[in-house]
Amino acid sequence: MIPGVGGLSPLIGLARVLVAAIDQRDRYMIGHSEKVARLAVDTGKKLAWSSGDLEFLEIAALLHDIGKISIPETILTKVKPLTSQEWKMIQMHPYYGAQIVKQMNVFNRIVPWIYHHQEHWDGTGYPDQLKKEDIPLASSIIAVAEAFTVMTAELPYRTAVTTEEALENLKESAGKQFAPEVVEAFVEGVVESTQEKSNSPQK
Repeated sequence: MIPGVGGLSPLIGLARVLVAAIDQRDRYMIGHSEKVARLAVDTGKKLAWSSGDLEFLEIAALLHDIGKISIPETILTKVKPLTSQEWKMIQMHPYYGAQIVKQMNVFNRIVPWIYHHQEHWDGTGYPDQLKKEDIPLASSIIAVAEAFTVMTAELPYRTAVTTEEALENLKESAGKQFAPEVVEAFVEGVVESTQEKSNSPQK
């Protein structure tokens, strides 16, 4: 956790409580938001974000899927392909999330970050089909961290890919789905973290 430079540490704790509520509803994604938050903060550090900004980024990444609390559990845990109507409901989760988070004034800054975390660099994402720099940088960071976390997770309808494969997929999608500078920083951070783990003495 980022030190409480901005006095947000209690709110980060609150965000974790809310995330736990989501985890109870989507058993396939338990721990997902925690991983996304850790990777997002690591990427923010690579992009030279300040400690205060990193706190807000951590909270936004923890709460990026909070809107799924408004999606029926039968859809969240469905293994078979979603119908077009079910997919439309899933696509509403950034909107629902923004509506939930904006209830707390202290979170005003991160409302657009959560609302736009499913936008794509080339304008093919949702909800507003924003392109390139029109997408909040924090949203782009969360998008990359989330994609990596999903790709490397074991799910009932597909097997996980390796870290190396996931990083290659991100690099191939840079400039299309993802912001190039974010992918570069993310990959650098993951590679360094992997090297540190491999170089640390085994117990």
